[in-house]
Amino acid sequence: MPHLSYHRFRGGYHRVAICYTQHDKFHGRYAMDAASQNSRRDFAARILESWGLEAHPREGLLDKYENVLAVLSIYDSLHAIYEGDKDRASQWPTRPNRAFDGLRPLDAMLSGDIERVAQYLRYHAYNA
Repeated sequence: MPHLSYHRFRGGYHRVAICYTQHDKFHGRYAMDAASQNSRRDFAARILESWGLEAHPREGLLDKYENVLAVLSIYDSLHAIYEGDKDRASQWPTRPNRAFDGLRPLDAMLSGDIERVAQYLRYHAYNA
């Protein structure tokens, strides 16, 4: 799966999808600038599926494009926090968390707090 990160250019920060080759994670990467909204939505759907979310709630969550971007941000932040430990990163959304009143972050996302989850993780990924 691509890694999403923020890069500064043209006076602001822009989200860019980075793909890594399997043989060389650090030197074999390239930017996919022209990823369409549909491919982002498909990628977000695969992320949610990997977290165990069924098709119907997954589709409902991704109705808004802002939620698609939030899922991608959550995914990116988790991989930044856990430094490539895919198992820990994929388990985090499915475990109860005090920051979300004891709900699993995935349940908080489904209840409308997806941006809160994304902000929480961005803070911990880039400020802690």
